[in-house]
Amino acid sequence: MMAIAQKQGEARRTKLGNLQTASMVLLSIFYAGLVLGNGSDRLTATRPEIADSIPSLFASEALRVTGAQALADDKANATIEIGRQALRDAPTDPQSAAMLGAGFLAGGDLTKADQAFRVAGRLGWRVPITQSYWLGKALAVSDYELAALRLDALLRQQPNLLSQRQLLDPMERNPAGRVALIRRMALHPEWLPVYASDVTSSPADVMLQRSVVLEEAARTGLVLGCDTIAPTVARLVELKLPVEADRLSKAHCPAKERARIASIL
Repeated sequence: MMAIAQKQGEARRTKLGNLQTASMVLLSIFYAGLVLGNGSDRLTATRPEIADSIPSLFASEALRVTGAQALADDKANATIEIGRQALRDAPTDPQSAAMLGAGFLAGGDLTKADQAFRVAGRLGWRVPITQSYWLGKALAVSDYELAALRLDALLRQQPNLLSQRQLLDPMERNPAGRVALIRRMALHPEWLPVYASDVTSSPADVMLQRSVVLEEAARTGLVLGCDTIAPTVARLVELKLPVEADRLSKAHCPAKERARIASIL
């Protein structure tokens, strides 16, 4: 009995460790972005013409700026304290609870992090750090439908995150993940054309898995057309993957129009 209990305890600790790792990896994606965004916010003092282009996440009070910097510097205790100050200052602002949750997570207190992110989620889902946390939790328990929902929400706000392999690999490399991702694609989100076209510097392994997703999408009826698929086909040709390029062009470009994709290439 003791051996069984010990094994169960080890399994729980392993699962908990996996959850922490997945969440921390995803949160790390946003550290640099938070700092860059806050830097842009400060630029508005001398360049007011860019004020309208600053995302609302970054156009915030000094607490948010300081908190983002503390996160980027991996200062968990400072982030926690700033998060508490932010909650006192604006208790109904979902960014406040998210900042506190990120601090607890960075410090390894998973219970308090989860409590804070639950509050943040109830207050609003548009904060990227909150979405990334719940994306990590969904992946940790292999809930790909929920993970795809969270990923979709992130990409709708920041399509440039498509270049982050930590976000896409868990979905693209898993059959269930691909199915869930394609279901979100079928809603024709704004990031879908970017997914098929922003591939100029993508390495061969990324292109191979992306071509698999796009082929499977075509088989479900999601055909993107010659112009949209052309950059992916061109990149596959450039990487000397002609078989994959040919399959993809046939899947997304009707035969009568295939000569046009050849001219694009």
